[in-house]
Amino acid sequence: MAKKAGKKKNNGQVISLEEARKSRRKRRARARAQDGAKPGSAGGKAAKRTSARGAAANGAGQGAVRGIAADGSAQAGSAAKRKRHPSVLRKMYLPFFLVVIAIAAYFVVRIATLDAELDMAKEEYRKALDTRDRLESELEYINDPAYIEQEARTRLRMVKPGELLYVMQDGTDSTDGAGTQPAGTDGGE
Repeated sequence: MAKKAGKKKNNGQVISLEEARKSRRKRRARARAQDGAKPGSAGGKAAKRTSARGAAANGAGQGAVRGIAADGSAQAGSAAKRKRHPSVLRKMYLPFFLVVIAIAAYFVVRIATLDAELDMAKEEYRKALDTRDRLESELEYINDPAYIEQEARTRLRMVKPGELLYVMQDGTDSTDGAGTQPAGTDGGE
């Protein structure tokens, strides 16, 4: 038994839910008949969708969903076309994703290059620190008074006041300090 829903028409009449559905189907059928010659119009598309739904509700089965009406004639519905051909939006996705992938690949390669450059710069920095440490220790050694005295005796042939420097006849001189002796001593002779 059908429920009677209180639906008022403009003139104040109350009709049942089933009567409202029937009148709506009739209006759609009239609209379909008027828009049938214009398959690209919005009304035609809406009519095709509603007719497919109505046919499925009336027991036409899966044929109505596929775009085939209850009477067996094939409809050229937009849903069937979408299944066969990719939309323009889908065609635009491929180049978009290719561009995104190309940009990502560029940045991955760039990051790898920068990472290698960073490693080389760190290695150069470590070498520079080692060189600095070596030079600082050498500077401390050079500024030591014992080293300065040794270099003055060997390279510059300097002697302390009161010491004598012996030079050998063959052109060589004693660089180990044995050729020098304090003044006033005879050297054991």
